[in-house]
Amino acid sequence: MKRLSTITTDLIVLFFFLAQAVEGQVFDVSECGKTKGCWIPDDSLCYGGCSGMGVSYRILNDSFIGLELFFESSSSSGVYVAVGFSDDYFMGSESVIECSSIANEPVSMKFSYNGRYDDPEDNTNSRIDSNLYKNSNLGSYFTESVAKYENGTIYCKSTVKVSGLQGNDQVFKYDPATSYFLLLVNGKTSSGGLTHHDHDSTSPATYLHDLNIGLNKLHCGHEKGCAMPDACNGLGVSYKVVDDATIEFEIFGPVDSQTNVYAAVGFSNDAMMGNESVLECSMLSNQPLSMKLSYNNPRVGNQGPTNVRIDNEQTFRASYITNHRAFIQDNNLYCSATVKVSGNADPRVFKYNPLQPYYLLLASGKTNDAGLLVHAQKCVDSTAPVYLNQPQPFFDRSECEKSKACYIPDDCPEGCDAMIASYKFVGENQMLVELTARQTRQNRYVALGFSTNGRMGNASVIECSSMNGSLYSMKFSYNMVTDTSKTNLRVTSDVSSFISNQKVQIVDGNLYCSAVFNVAGHPTDPTVFKYDANQIYYLIIAEGPTAENTLNYHDMKAISSGRRLADVNPTPPPPPADNGSFDGTDCGTKKACFLPDGLAKFGVAYRLTSPTTMDLEMMLVSPTAQDVYIGLGFSNNGKMPNSDVIECSALSGQELSMKFSYNDNSPKNVRIPDEPTIRAQNIQNFQSSYHDGQVYCRATVNINGYGGNGEIFKYDSGTTYQLLLATGPTSGVGLLQHTTTKVSSSRKLDDVTAGSGAASASKLIIAHAILMVLAWFLFVPTAVLFARVLRSCWPTKKPMGLLIWFHVHRTSNLLAIAMMIAAFVLVLCDKDWKWAKPASSWGGKHAIIGLTALILAWLQPFISTLRCTPDNPRRPLFNYIHRAIGLVAITLATTAIAIASMHFTEKNHGVQLTLALVPIVVVLAVSVVFIIYDKFAEVNPRNIEKIRVFRQGVVYAALLLLLGVSIALEMFLVFRDLSFGHQPFLATTSSWKAKGPARLPQMCF
Repeated sequence: MKRLSTITTDLIVLFFFLAQAVEGQVFDVSECGKTKGCWIPDDSLCYGGCSGMGVSYRILNDSFIGLELFFESSSSSGVYVAVGFSDDYFMGSESVIECSSIANEPVSMKFSYNGRYDDPEDNTNSRIDSNLYKNSNLGSYFTESVAKYENGTIYCKSTVKVSGLQGNDQVFKYDPATSYFLLLVNGKTSSGGLTHHDHDSTSPATYLHDLNIGLNKLHCGHEKGCAMPDACNGLGVSYKVVDDATIEFEIFGPVDSQTNVYAAVGFSNDAMMGNESVLECSMLSNQPLSMKLSYNNPRVGNQGPTNVRIDNEQTFRASYITNHRAFIQDNNLYCSATVKVSGNADPRVFKYNPLQPYYLLLASGKTNDAGLLVHAQKCVDSTAPVYLNQPQPFFDRSECEKSKACYIPDDCPEGCDAMIASYKFVGENQMLVELTARQTRQNRYVALGFSTNGRMGNASVIECSSMNGSLYSMKFSYNMVTDTSKTNLRVTSDVSSFISNQKVQIVDGNLYCSAVFNVAGHPTDPTVFKYDANQIYYLIIAEGPTAENTLNYHDMKAISSGRRLADVNPTPPPPPADNGSFDGTDCGTKKACFLPDGLAKFGVAYRLTSPTTMDLEMMLVSPTAQDVYIGLGFSNNGKMPNSDVIECSALSGQELSMKFSYNDNSPKNVRIPDEPTIRAQNIQNFQSSYHDGQVYCRATVNINGYGGNGEIFKYDSGTTYQLLLATGPTSGVGLLQHTTTKVSSSRKLDDVTAGSGAASASKLIIAHAILMVLAWFLFVPTAVLFARVLRSCWPTKKPMGLLIWFHVHRTSNLLAIAMMIAAFVLVLCDKDWKWAKPASSWGGKHAIIGLTALILAWLQPFISTLRCTPDNPRRPLFNYIHRAIGLVAITLATTAIAIASMHFTEKNHGVQLTLALVPIVVVLAVSVVFIIYDKFAEVNPRNIEKIRVFRQGVVYAALLLLLGVSIALEMFLVFRDLSFGHQPFLATTSSWKAKGPARLPQMCF
């Protein structure tokens, strides 16, 4: 038993990182609301009980649904459970999918149809014509099917094609835009089909792509208002005013019991609990769950309010609360009803006033016979009182570029977190501004800056902010930047008359703010935004924390292209004129070229026409000529910092042009002050085109510099250059993170015969690759396999007092660690010992994953010094920790090498990835084989030597394979154009705290 336990534990350790759940062929209720939607009605929702029936659904796409049906039955034949997909709550005229046994046939899933409920001649379930079923092959609509009777339960599961059948409206056709009532029934069958059901239950209307039956959040802010404060942990209410006397309500929330629970909403005029009418969804002792009317008594002194029953409420409830639904499912309570809100003679009964805004007080807890007990949870939707006849405001994207201009960023360096802004003029100098973002707590802000230069400093701001625990509100402010400080200035003047029609709401974690601002400016306060119709503005949207009466540095931000605010739908810049195209036939004879991939992706060509002028061509294959760039850096060391750049770029909203820029020491690409003036003098005869997916720029460039400006390229005939090429997207103010980079071989610019290819990897990088592959793919596996498989071999040979397997294990690991240290030092030397933060680039991922693997590997020798003696009871714990760290390390190292194989080389990525995965697969496979072999193999003195020889043969063959894999992979890495795809180049973005673009962080190797 101890040996079996050890084997089991070994398997767990070996495969713990590969473990994954496998869905069985029985109904898994734990996935309801997570990976699938479920309707499993409580017995109180069915006449005579529900017989444990239920349905689950999972939308795979618009044509296929994963469906499960089940119910409890004493027989496996002559029974059914079925679900109808209805759009009107009533049974009739809807398609049905059933799990049935017709006339003693085996249970299977089928289509059927319910006739019209208002036609006595056609109000039963009907079979689909058998010929149609056969000719249309409807049986093939059900795949991956399971149907069985087990432990008293009928169960069917299938992937169902729900695209319908042309010319037939009986076969279910799924419509994503339709909310369905799920009509769930069970009963008996006859030879003709389904008989009248024994039990039935109807779900609330739900969209099948919504996994939670009950509340439909898609309608919140559209057809109905919803109050679901995040602090309430799922407790909430929805409301839809039908008329001044009728409101449709839903009350919902989590519960920890199936009995004696409630959720309730109070309608308050002061955000304080006490003296308000209440609508509750409650289950008093031994009573079914239902919606009721009650009342909170006023506070008396220090005594809190109590909830009381309203006299005769049970008598008039049926006439006040109609179309009632109530259930508890998956530990969630839900009630919906149409409620009469005209009040009555008792003032405690809720009487709706359309002209009054209400604070919605939410509470939940336990009940007893007399009513509601003191709440266990309460919260107030107190961001602002709401008018029930006005669903909460929401950001309507459908009107963007129609009735309003919108800025919806999707490329924020830190993530956009659903930040959106819109604006439109509703009168002279009257601007309606909307701001929205994901927001769940106070003391935060979302702000919109109006910049004239694409920088956050010295820009007017309209913000929606909460400070010092206050409610969110719309405000003016101003970002002031000097040489010594960066400050968000607050408005000190009275501008209450400048902001009107303000709406602020937090719904389901989304902050929405809107108001009409007078943007004519303030006569004495320059911090108030003053609109200039002739000005080009860059919109800067940001989100972050507030301090005491000011905005702190943002957590995230984005910058738009330049635009005139009066343009609801800004006209995109015209496409470049069709002037010229890239001709590679003269490369190497009349002009020098750098074409890393031929003409397939991007490249440059140049020719010195004098010591101070150069004809320059730049080409980029791109699906668009807008918001893209190709940049050419001139480096004397093959690295990006402190290199002059000439770019062919179309900044957001601007035309394609050739420009100067500069990579500083950070390195980051920055705009050069007064560059448009310099450009006009130093770049002549500019041509551009966009034809057949190719962006093309050509110009005669003055390469003699510009006065004392060291950021403008100045050619030196005695310098050997390496050309740095990068491509990527642009913003309104500069170049964003590159998507591709290449470094040329060293060359003199006056040599037209310079090669078109990229530079080979440095010798340090090549050595780094060789050492890492040998360490992780040869020596580490050797150490692992000798320890795991050959521990029992050579039991009598103990050189220097230690078994041979331990000598090999320790020596191989130490050699591997020495190689890792050497490889790590080599790559740092190649990168000038500069380290940057990791980014989302593949270089950053390779670096941080590889470094983590190295740290774990370097820890292993120190951990080994702590190992107990073999007979110590804690020795197994050491073994598991030691093995687990090793497995994680080699997994991470394999991942890092796989990234290098896929992204830092030019060709044969699939082959290289396969080779990179072979070592870990071999180690795992051999280990598992011998774990199983040791469990079942019979060992005796007659065969023990043969077993040892067999074990040695398998290990030696595996190591020989790994040696071949290592050599093959090194050949690819070294001789197949190992590139600098992970070296940072031209990485830019904008920063509110910096006086210019700031480089996106990424690992430097």
